[in-house]
Amino acid sequence: MNQIQTIPLSKLKASKLNVRKTGGKAIEELAASIRATGLQQNLGVIPDGTSFGVVFGGRRLRALQQLHKAGDLPHDLVLGIPCRVLAAEEAQEASLAENTIREAMNPLDQFAAFQALVDEGKDTAEVAARFGVTETVVKQRLRLARVSPKLLQAYGAGEMRLEQLQAYALTDDQERQEAHWKRVRGNDWGSRPEEIRRELLREEVSGSDPRVELVGLQTYIDAGGELRRDLFSDAVVVLDVPLLDRLAGEYLEQMAEVLRADGWGWVETSGERPDHTTPRIEGTYEESTDEEIAELDRLEEEAEARCLTPAERVRLQTLEGRVYTAEQKAASGVRLQLVTSGYGQGLCMYAGLLRDGQEAPPAEEEQEGQGEQEDRQTVQVGTHERTVKVPGQPSFAAIQRLQAEATAIVQAEVATSPHIAMALLVARLAADIYQGYGGPRRWLYIGREVSGRAAGPLRQVMEESPAGERLAKIEAHWRKQLPNKAADLPRWAVEQPPQTLQALLAFLVAREIDAVDFSPGAKDGVVELADVAAVDLAADWVPTEEWLGTLPKPVIVAMVTDAAGPKKAEPLAKLKKDELPAAALPLFPDRWLPPALRAPEKPRKEKAARGKAAAAGDVA
Repeated sequence: MNQIQTIPLSKLKASKLNVRKTGGKAIEELAASIRATGLQQNLGVIPDGTSFGVVFGGRRLRALQQLHKAGDLPHDLVLGIPCRVLAAEEAQEASLAENTIREAMNPLDQFAAFQALVDEGKDTAEVAARFGVTETVVKQRLRLARVSPKLLQAYGAGEMRLEQLQAYALTDDQERQEAHWKRVRGNDWGSRPEEIRRELLREEVSGSDPRVELVGLQTYIDAGGELRRDLFSDAVVVLDVPLLDRLAGEYLEQMAEVLRADGWGWVETSGERPDHTTPRIEGTYEESTDEEIAELDRLEEEAEARCLTPAERVRLQTLEGRVYTAEQKAASGVRLQLVTSGYGQGLCMYAGLLRDGQEAPPAEEEQEGQGEQEDRQTVQVGTHERTVKVPGQPSFAAIQRLQAEATAIVQAEVATSPHIAMALLVARLAADIYQGYGGPRRWLYIGREVSGRAAGPLRQVMEESPAGERLAKIEAHWRKQLPNKAADLPRWAVEQPPQTLQALLAFLVAREIDAVDFSPGAKDGVVELADVAAVDLAADWVPTEEWLGTLPKPVIVAMVTDAAGPKKAEPLAKLKKDELPAAALPLFPDRWLPPALRAPEKPRKEKAARGKAAAAGDVA
């Protein structure tokens, strides 16, 4: 049979002999194509009584039926549909051949076809209508057609995924596209689409730039700024950078006016980020009220939804920072710095800065609370966590000092205890078995350029303490024993008896011990280390007038209350700050330790077990 025959659409129906049972549900694009260009491929049918069953071309049949129902069936198809009429015995084989041999159109050919139609003068809306797709799809295909021919070739050869090709369409610079692909080709991480976009945006100003986040993307657009939007993600590129810089500068100047009106002596909106050693006046933390917490939450939520006004931004920074007195503000200034590259990008507000020649306001008795600026703890207020000041508690800096003194005591003890030193070293090295290289380090810091992590004042506290002086004498002894040149150390060490090496190892391990917390949330545990190393901190640590002189008055009173009781501490509250250390020192009993250096109370069973072991001579 196998002949072409025109058959009315009403007499065509789907046949069970069509081998395609799944897929092919979407017919909108096919219907649009038939409406625009006609039926490009005949249907395959077999006689079935007074009608004909379609054994291949089922999607075409449904598209034709949809067009007919909508009144959009092309005129040449209204009278009949061209079909190839087959015999029943060849129907299934023909259907199988049709669905197996047919190959989907290569996307590269589709890119080129869309571009060719646009080059002929057709707009994207017309191309979209002809193929039954959205204008966005057409624009995406046209965008891909502008990617470097070398990358298109790599995609056609199967060396690149479509998602990667889409990522490179973010930029029109084909040389950058090619150079980046050459660099990351074969690198699973670097060739990820999100990493490709991140690298391509590195040299551009994107929508996540701190300047855009400060002034708001819509503000930039309203000012006439143009964007280049990525058609395959939500990334945008700012094209008018000078305009963005001007808007950011105006925003910072408006913030500066708000700060000047608030009483600050001077405000700068340019210049480099201040060095940490820049003299500054420290404000005090105050407990947030419920109203302030609600205001903070409101501003934070609105900052995500819209760009805050300069006054709102200053208010947010103030709620999250320190509180300054009117005198402190008048005597110092603020620097607003918008960091757009490197670490710590964003808007930084440095308050309480002193220019060269400026002097801080004189300290007053009423300002003693200044020393408690870091006396804070995290509390739960409703559903929010907030840090608040805790009167009478030592600051984090004061706790660090205690930990430094305790670390020096442990160092001096371990330096003369080869067994403990070797145990700590073994535990430190064996930790890699559990954590892998680069995991957390406890107490020992090996492989640094300079021995000892604590620096500055804390290092000085350790070195000037009695324990630090003991360790310095031990170091002086070993410096006399060691060879003059580091290159001679291996041979010298091999020649030493085990006892000498063990004693030297004890000192070297002790030298690398550091259990000072470097932030309030990162605990190295000097108390736990002392317990493990069997070091009795109470036997070596003693309070001094110098130590008490570093503490605020409420903290000294609280310490004496803890050590001697409220009755003996009560008279101290009437003394002036400079009279307190000498009056408080005699009130501390022997072997008293500040709470920060006390070991947690052990369960009774554990204490009893240790007592029995000590009695038996099993515990040193």
